[in-house]
Amino acid sequence: MPDEDRMDILSQDEVNALLSAVESGEVQIEREEQDKKKICVSYDFHNPVLIPKEFVRILRVLHESFARNTGLALSGFLRTLVQVELVSVDQLTYNEFMLSLPNITYPNVVSISPFKGNIIVEINVNMILLFIERLLGGESKRSISPRTLTDLEMAISSRVINRLLDEYHSAWRHIVEFNPRIETRGTDPRFAQIVHPEEMVLLICFEIRMGESSGILNICFPLSTFEPLGGHIARMRNMTARRSRKDDGM
Repeated sequence: MPDEDRMDILSQDEVNALLSAVESGEVQIEREEQDKKKICVSYDFHNPVLIPKEFVRILRVLHESFARNTGLALSGFLRTLVQVELVSVDQLTYNEFMLSLPNITYPNVVSISPFKGNIIVEINVNMILLFIERLLGGESKRSISPRTLTDLEMAISSRVINRLLDEYHSAWRHIVEFNPRIETRGTDPRFAQIVHPEEMVLLICFEIRMGESSGILNICFPLSTFEPLGGHIARMRNMTARRSRKDDGM
């Protein structure tokens, strides 16, 4: 055996000295990391959580306020009681969102100038038909089966969506200014392919109730579109935290 290999082999005296040092506590065996209990956390790589929890809390408060104000605005506009309630704030793929929609619904592709990209504002078509009937003087107490809208109904329905967008602009105003505007609309959700099917989106879901009827309102943000708005939320949160620390110091 070469001399250089012998240098890596401890003699019996050296082995005995090392064992004696370990027993006396002078040398720690590096087993602590191995003995530590390993904690496994499940993680869905198909659906990663990309928006921090504190952002989600802020978004819930913002959209709860939007829901209350939208209910009041629609009640005055339609001259009947309309209730809007936040149901959930979720993250999923755009394809999962599209698959969750009815075959006939009312999706609107909405721009949010000056920011790039579009969002989807989708409302069940049966609710839109009830709103239209109410605007035309009907009682709107009965349920209406979903169907495609006529050109006249599409024109009337845009007035309802614009009321929603006015309230949405107001809800965000204390964080960031943007101008939501309808770009395209229809009753077939397949036409509203604004991003790649596997792109993650932020989905805010509401329930709308009018009389004995109810329906769903969805606002869908692709995360690539939401990112600059999230930056404004982060700055607002940091400013609030600094102000709170300053007040505590006083």
